[in-house]
Amino acid sequence: MAGRAPGEAVLDMMETLKDNPPENGIRVNWAGEGEWEITLRVFRDMGLAFDPVFSGLAWALIFGLLASTLFTLLVIPVTYYAVYKKEYKK
Repeated sequence: MAGRAPGEAVLDMMETLKDNPPENGIRVNWAGEGEWEITLRVFRDMGLAFDPVFSGLAWALIFGLLASTLFTLLVIPVTYYAVYKKEYKK
């Protein structure tokens, strides 16, 4: 199994267990460890974090360096606060 993608390893193991089922009393659970949930949360948070960065670049191109700096100093901390508040509210 080493050197293979996790999805391929799981599919091959499922096929193997179909042909050779485990002994009585042994149960196989394919629930995983929540990798997809973690991946989706990380990409959502990265999208939230990058939006102000790209907005700041647009401000720099349109209004100049001072406006861009002020915008970044305001928006980036507010964004991080919103993301972490949502994460730790659970």
